[in-house]
Amino acid sequence: MPFLIPQEGMKTLFRISIFALLLGLQAMVGLKAQSVGNTSTLRGTVLDAQSHVPLAGAKVQVAGTPLGANTDSRGIFELAGIPAGSQELVVSYLGYRVDSFPVNLKAALTSQYDIYLQESELALEGIEIKSGKPQGLSLINRFDLQLRPVNSSQELLRTAPGVFIAQHAGGGKAEQIFLRGFDIDHGTDLALSMDGMPVNMVSHAHGQGYADAHFIIPETVERLAIDKGPYAAHQGNLATAGSIDFQTQNALSQNLVKVEAGMFHSYRALAMLKLDRPTGRSNKADAWIAGEYLYSKGYFESPQNLHRINLFAKYRKLLSRTTLLTATVSDFRSQWNASGQIPDRAVNSGLITRWGSIDPTEGGNTSRSNVNVQLCSALPKGWVWRQQAYVSRYTFDLYSNFTFFANDSLRGDGIQQVERRWMYGYQTTLTKTIKLLGRDFSHESGLGIRLDDVGNIGLFRSQQRDLLGRVQHGAVNERNAFGWLSGKWSVSNHLDLTAALRADVLQFGYTDFMEGNSEIARTAKGIVSPKVALDYYVNDRFQLFAKAGSGYHSNDSRVVLGQDQVRILPRALGADVGAMFKPASKLLVQVAVWALDMQQEFVYVGDEGIVEPSGQSRRFGVDLSTRWQPTVWLAADVDVNVARARGYDDAGVASYIPLAPWITSTGGLTAQFSSNFRGSLRYRYLGDRAADEAWDLTAKGYCLLDGALSYTLRERHTIGLSAQNLLNTQWKEAQFATTSRLLGEPDAVTEIHATPGSPFNLKLTITTVF
Repeated sequence: MPFLIPQEGMKTLFRISIFALLLGLQAMVGLKAQSVGNTSTLRGTVLDAQSHVPLAGAKVQVAGTPLGANTDSRGIFELAGIPAGSQELVVSYLGYRVDSFPVNLKAALTSQYDIYLQESELALEGIEIKSGKPQGLSLINRFDLQLRPVNSSQELLRTAPGVFIAQHAGGGKAEQIFLRGFDIDHGTDLALSMDGMPVNMVSHAHGQGYADAHFIIPETVERLAIDKGPYAAHQGNLATAGSIDFQTQNALSQNLVKVEAGMFHSYRALAMLKLDRPTGRSNKADAWIAGEYLYSKGYFESPQNLHRINLFAKYRKLLSRTTLLTATVSDFRSQWNASGQIPDRAVNSGLITRWGSIDPTEGGNTSRSNVNVQLCSALPKGWVWRQQAYVSRYTFDLYSNFTFFANDSLRGDGIQQVERRWMYGYQTTLTKTIKLLGRDFSHESGLGIRLDDVGNIGLFRSQQRDLLGRVQHGAVNERNAFGWLSGKWSVSNHLDLTAALRADVLQFGYTDFMEGNSEIARTAKGIVSPKVALDYYVNDRFQLFAKAGSGYHSNDSRVVLGQDQVRILPRALGADVGAMFKPASKLLVQVAVWALDMQQEFVYVGDEGIVEPSGQSRRFGVDLSTRWQPTVWLAADVDVNVARARGYDDAGVASYIPLAPWITSTGGLTAQFSSNFRGSLRYRYLGDRAADEAWDLTAKGYCLLDGALSYTLRERHTIGLSAQNLLNTQWKEAQFATTSRLLGEPDAVTEIHATPGSPFNLKLTITTVF
C-alpha cells in the first residue's frame, strides 16, 4: 500500500523545511546592526494584577504600528525600533481584559515598564483570529476549561476536543484512549506530558507508551496545549495522532478546599494552599501545595476499593531580572481491585450479573514520584535559553485474567505484570525573534535526552495473586537523544510559514533474566522527521491552515532486537487542511480534513507481554469543533469527529482496525443563570465499531447524558450536584474481542468481553475558597 505522502512528497517536505530554516539562519548570521536613529527599545513584564504572577504568551502591540511581541515564560517582552516619544501599548491575554497603557520613550535608550492586567470572563465575542495569538484547539480548550471545571483526570482528558476515553480496570489503570480513528490503547500514539515532563512510559509492562495521568490533580491544571497530528517539532516519540501537555497553574490567587461524596461509597477531598502571599515584584517568588485523597467502593459486586493519594508542590522564583526558576515535586500512590472484562455469554446465561466477575482477584497498585525543574534565562541580543531536567520513580503491579481457563483449565490464566522504573530527562532550547526581509522570524532550536532504566520488568503466571511461574522477566534500558530546528516566518500581515526538522536516535537494551544472561543486548536506530505548516489569516475572523509532516512511534525494547527499521521506528506521515473562523461574533468554528499513514501498527499481546507488528494502516477523516455563546449566560459546544481506519497486510489487502472508532461526538450546554447559579447538560456519543479485522464482532456504541448544578454563596462557598448517566443507560465501556474459556466449558470461545459502564450516579461537592 503506498504511503499518503510518497517519496517525492517526503523530499519536498525536506526541501521546504531546510529552505525556510536556512533563510532564518542566514539572516541571523548576516544581520547587520541597524542605526538606532530616532528609535527606542522597550522592555517589560506583563503580570496578573492580583497575584503579580508573570503571564507567559501575552500579546504586546504598539498601537498604530505593526510592532508587537509575545511575552516569554517569565512574562517578559522586548520591542526594538519603536519611534521615540509618546506611544500607546495595547496588551491582551486570553482570559484577561484588553487594556491600553501610555509610555514615553527616549531616543537611543531602553525603557523598562511593568504592566498589570485584570482578569475577566473569557468570552467568544472578544476572541480574535490573528497571528501571534493562541489559536486552534488550545484556544478552544481554554474557553472550555473556564466554562466546565473538572474534578477528575478522566474529565480533564475529555476536555481535549476529539479525545474519547474508557476505563476498564477498577479506576486504577491508565485509561484506554481514542483519537482520530485510533484505539490508542493506553498511549501508543498520543504523547502526554505535564509541564513538559513525559507522562508516557516506553517499553512498559502493560503496553508501549503507557500513560497513567492519575498523578495529575485536575484542579491544578490551568490549560492544555493540544496538537493533533505529527506536526509539533518539540514532540517526538508517540506523537503521531497528537500530543497534549497539561500545564499547571503558576500561582494560586486564593486557597481552596473541596470535599465530594457520591453514590457507591465514593469520596474525595482536595486542598490547594498558598505558602506565601506575593505583595509585588519585590517578592519575586510564589509557592503553593495541593493534596488529594480519593476512595471509591464502586458499583461492582466485587468492591473495587480504589484508594488514591496525590501530593503536588510548585515553586517559582525570579532569581534575577533575567532568570526564572520553576520547580515542581509530586507523589502519587494508588491501589485497587477490578472485576475485569466479562464475556457476554456469562451474563446472558445468568452465570453472573453485568456487575459480576469471573476472577475477582484482579486489580493492582502503582506509584509515581516526580521532580521537574525548569530554568528560563534571557541572554544578550534577544536570545532566550530554557532548560528542563526531570526525574521520576515509578512502580507498577497489575493482576489480570483475560482468558480465564483457556490455557490452564485447573488454576486459571491469571497473570501479574511488574515494573520498577527510573526515568531521567534533560532538554534545552534557544529561541530568538529577528527581522527577515523586514518581517518577524522566530527561531527555536532544541536538544535533549531521555533515559528509561527499568531494572525489573516481568510477566508472571499467578492464581489469586500467588506466583505460579515466570513467563518473561528482565531489565530494559532505553535511551532517546533528540534535537530539532524550527522557524516561523511572518511572510506578510496575513501569511505565516512554519518549517521544522527533528532528529531522534533511540538505543534499546534488554537483559533477559530468564536466560541468566547478564549482558545487555542492544540495538540503535535513528529517524529524521520534517514538518511544515502554512497559516493564512484572511482577517480577524477567518484563518486557513495547511500542515504536513512526519513523526513516529517506537516499538518495545523487548521485541526490537534484530528487527528492521520499520518494526523498530515506524514512520507516520500526516496532512491537515482546514479553517478556523467566526461567522458571527459569538460563534467560533474549527474544521480540519486530515489523513495519516502508519508504516506499522502495533498490537499489545497481554498474556505474552509483547507488542506485535500488524501491518501498515491508513486513516483519514474530518474534525469539527464549534463553540457558541448566544447570550452572556448561555454557551454551547459540539465536537464531531469522523474517521475511516483500515489496516493492510503485506499483499495490500485491507481490513478493519479493531476498536478504531469511526464516529465520536461530545457536546453540551452551560448556563450561568445568575452570578451565583450555574448548570450544565452534556452528552457523549460513540458509534458501533469493528471488534475484529473482519467486523464479525461489534463493539457496541452508546450515548450518555451527564448533568451538573452549582450555587455559590457569598463568593466563597460553592455547593454542587453532578449526575453521571442521567438516563441510567445500560452500556459497555471498554470492549474487546477475546478468546476465553469458562470453568467447565469444553472449548474456548471468541466473543465480546466488556466492562459495564457506570449506572446513574449522583455526587455532591462542597468547595470553599479563602
